[in-house]
Amino acid sequence: MSWYKKQKNGFTLIELLVVISIIGMLSSVVLSSVNRARVSAQDARRKTDFRQINNAINLFYNEYGRMPKNYNCNVSYCPSGNGNFGACDRAVPGVPGTDSTNLVIPAYEASMQELVTAGFLPSVPRSPAGGPGYCYYNFGSGSTGAVMMTGLETGAPTVFGVSPSCRPWTSVGATWCEQKSSMEYCLCNSY
Repeated sequence: MSWYKKQKNGFTLIELLVVISIIGMLSSVVLSSVNRARVSAQDARRKTDFRQINNAINLFYNEYGRMPKNYNCNVSYCPSGNGNFGACDRAVPGVPGTDSTNLVIPAYEASMQELVTAGFLPSVPRSPAGGPGYCYYNFGSGSTGAVMMTGLETGAPTVFGVSPSCRPWTSVGATWCEQKSSMEYCLCNSY
């Protein structure tokens, strides 16, 4: 009689530990892939939203001869109150005027609501949860014009942005749309 007795039912502890570790490794690979796909899908949505907003802004300009107004220019950072700063759909760290003391969300919604009221957008566009917000700035007529800005979460930072992104400024102390290495995605509508 041998000292080893073959077991007829069940698994050994080592077999169970191996199976559990394999399942753990597979689940971590799947979860990281799902997260990457989610972030990529959010970036794709941002780009699609911006194309729609860009088209709506151009249609609005053709119809009314002006870009949607800024509604956040009664605060100290707006030079002479001349309307060359706008607002975002959420507070954005580092962007002037987007802290909790300013009415940035209602101001952003008022600007975008002009496009909705005119029938060029179905609803006020909002950025996907958990990522960079959408911001609208109208700098008046000139090479820059009305600018929509957000950030992308995938890809490598670039100086000029992912096409058709615009970066109209060299380093001037602004915190958005500068020609510096970043993930910013800006669309300019000059008029």
